[in-house]
Amino acid sequence: MAHQLSLTLMQFGFKDEQHAFVKRQEKFFDVFDELGSGIDQVFDRECTFDSAADRVVFFMGRLIAEEFMEITLLCANGYGHAALRILRGMYERLVTAKYLSRHPAEANAFVDYNAVHEWKVMSRAIEIWKEAPLFTTEEIAKAKAAFDEAKSQFQETMCKKCGTTRLQGSWTKKSLPEMAAEVGDGFDKLYLNCYLVPTLEVHATAKALFTRMKADDDQLTFKAEAQRNESDAAFLLAHALILAVLDLQNDHFNLGIAEYLAELNEKVLNTTRTGAGTEVEPPCSS
Repeated sequence: MAHQLSLTLMQFGFKDEQHAFVKRQEKFFDVFDELGSGIDQVFDRECTFDSAADRVVFFMGRLIAEEFMEITLLCANGYGHAALRILRGMYERLVTAKYLSRHPAEANAFVDYNAVHEWKVMSRAIEIWKEAPLFTTEEIAKAKAAFDEAKSQFQETMCKKCGTTRLQGSWTKKSLPEMAAEVGDGFDKLYLNCYLVPTLEVHATAKALFTRMKADDDQLTFKAEAQRNESDAAFLLAHALILAVLDLQNDHFNLGIAEYLAELNEKVLNTTRTGAGTEVEPPCSS
């Protein structure tokens, strides 16, 4: 992909790649406005939150809707691997929201664990910036007190015999695959391509390097061209997730638009079935 930007017009992106993407996904863009209207109908409304679960489910869903647009932007410009990295967080958030919708009493633990995250960040900042403190004494004391109050509910047993415990690494003892299996709707199967494979792209792994390397005349070179297969795969997977987000909002908040969403689902999914006629390989095959 030639990295040429028009600074005169301040136009960023790759026109040729955008046109190619729209052509490949032509049938989807026929219903894109309808999907946008569905997202607006679900999220652009007056909301009343009666519990922590309500707040988490709604705002997690709204964040996922934004991530769908981010993935669309990246895929339209050929950045398939970047889109997969965002897809990972999108999937994790959706599984978490669906789980907490089913187990609303656990939403407080999800929120309370933020005190652990805040203290981890602050304590590391205190250690690094000793000469130029970033926080006041009062801010540090407040964060430490919140952490001390919260940490007792997030302990995991290391040794049953001696009773040794440690701070658990998440708000729940359940793993993401366990939550995905519990929420059903095929999310346990989506775990592979929506989370596990993208995880190898997020972190510093040899796999992330291998997917961007190719051999030319016994020389290793970097694959700088657009990642169309990954873009199309991420885009299609994102379809499934954004539709599931809308269904979750309807179910959790009793919006009464199940029939409307069923019709929207069918229209969007039909675009993936009939697409541009190009076979899209799953990202794990790269």
